[in-house]
Amino acid sequence: MSQKIAICADVHLSEGSDGTLRRLANGVSAMREIITKTADMGCSGLFIAGDRFHDRRSVAVRVLAEASTLFDLASSRGVRLGGIAGNHDLTMDGAHCSCAGLRWSAFVERSASVIDCCGYSIYAAPWSAWRNSEVKKTKCDIVIGHVGVQRARVGSMDFEMEDGDVSKEFIAEFEAPVVLGHYHKPQEFGTGNYYVGSVMQMDWGEEGEGKRMLIFDGSSLKSVPISSSGKYITTSDRSVAEKSRNCDYVRLVASDAEEARKLRKERAKGDLPDRVTVVSEPVDAPEGDVPAGLAHASSAKQLREWVKRNPPEGVKPKKMRRAGIRILGES
Repeated sequence: MSQKIAICADVHLSEGSDGTLRRLANGVSAMREIITKTADMGCSGLFIAGDRFHDRRSVAVRVLAEASTLFDLASSRGVRLGGIAGNHDLTMDGAHCSCAGLRWSAFVERSASVIDCCGYSIYAAPWSAWRNSEVKKTKCDIVIGHVGVQRARVGSMDFEMEDGDVSKEFIAEFEAPVVLGHYHKPQEFGTGNYYVGSVMQMDWGEEGEGKRMLIFDGSSLKSVPISSSGKYITTSDRSVAEKSRNCDYVRLVASDAEEARKLRKERAKGDLPDRVTVVSEPVDAPEGDVPAGLAHASSAKQLREWVKRNPPEGVKPKKMRRAGIRILGES
């Protein structure tokens, strides 16, 4: 079979909460790049593995309008769009799906089922529709779902999720490759099974992560990087902050409180871009509580270093486990 399909996940189109609409612009930019690359690489379709939208209670008219332009772009490039519902595509009670009215070539909202997409049989499992016994008996070319895998990594802080709907060992038994949405960190677990990852850096927890799409040719999956959307950047170098793009989120770390005050005054006068937030040099977090460590860590790297300095008894592992987080190396 000569046709290929592209796969992405976790788009999370939203106006954002900072009033700048950068979040929406970044999401649209990432999707335009993905659709363009899908067409340029000769793929017949693009399959979105859940979470097309972000806000579960409502979707803004502006967001729907931008989503419509993306469907127009895909249509003009001959790319058919397929997808499944993620948890963010459903209302809190699960009664309604924000993606239902869009112009999909194929879309699975609730019950998992085998669908045809560009000549491939896809076992499509939307949020909360994964059934282990059913998946195991299903013959298909590829499994695409939106689900949590036990002990998969979340974000750039190297935490593993202890809870999940399926295990890595279960997925390893499949003959068909498995591609999932839900966790934003791009990763491979087992051989040929992937979280494709989110299409852009969503917050400071994803700082430094490269983003990608996957191409399926019927036998293997190829990773293709995407890079057009905004990045989260922590730096103490003013020139780096000033040279960042308008779509970026930048934290400029001052050496002390006095420098921080001066830099904030310059930002207020317009001498520093609005996208730059000035923070004081982080201090070592006191031992004993996870929130203290989080509050004093201005980047994922500093949080990792803080966890190393404070052994599990210092970060209250029981509290972390109740939140679904496991510290790497903990027995």
